[in-house]
Amino acid sequence: ALSTPRESLARLLLAPAAPLMLWQGRRVRRLALRLPEAAGAREGESLAHESRTRLLIVGDSSAAGMGVADQSQALSGQLVAALSAAGATPRRWRLIARTGAAAADLPALVDQDLKPSSACDQHFDLAIVVVGVNDVTQATPMARWLADLERIHARLRRQGVRTTLYSGLPPMERFTALPQPVRRRQTRRTDLPVPRR
Repeated sequence: ALSTPRESLARLLLAPAAPLMLWQGRRVRRLALRLPEAAGAREGESLAHESRTRLLIVGDSSAAGMGVADQSQALSGQLVAALSAAGATPRRWRLIARTGAAAADLPALVDQDLKPSSACDQHFDLAIVVVGVNDVTQATPMARWLADLERIHARLRRQGVRTTLYSGLPPMERFTALPQPVRRRQTRRTDLPVPRR
C-alpha cells in the first residue's frame, strides 16, 4: 500500500484545505527569492588508483547549489571532499540538477544530460537523488510522487546504478516563506519509506 491509515486520515482531514494549500504553494513559487545556481565544475575525476566508485548526483536546487557561489561549497563539492577525507574518493562524479525540478522532471533531466548510451563514461555505481521541496509546493499527490521516484530509480538503473540513496526533505517547517498549513503538512513525507527494487 502507498499510504498508511494515519496518512489516509490526515489526507481526509486536509482535503477541505487543499485548494488553499495549492494556491499558497503556487504563490510561494511565484514570489520566492530566486538565487542563481552555483558556478563551477559539475563533474570530476580522480587519478587515484584505489578509487573505484562512480557517483551521480541528481536533483533540484538543493543539489544544484542555489545560494552559494561555487559548486565546491554546494552538495556535490562538499560530498566529494568528505568522501575523499574518508579515503573513499569517487573515481568519477557528476552532478545533474536544475532549480525548480520536481521528481517527475528528473528522468528527462538525466536523459538530456546523459544520452542513453552503453559507453563506460556514462555509467555510475551510486546515485544520490535530492528532490521533494518542489513536489511539496506543487502539492504533488503522495502516490504520484512515489511513482515518480520509481521512474527515477528505473532510469538510473539503465545507467548502471546499483545503489540509489534518496535524501530527506530539509526542515521545511523552518522555511518562513512557506505559509501554514503547507509548512506543517510535508513533514510526514520524510517518514515514508522510498520504494526500492
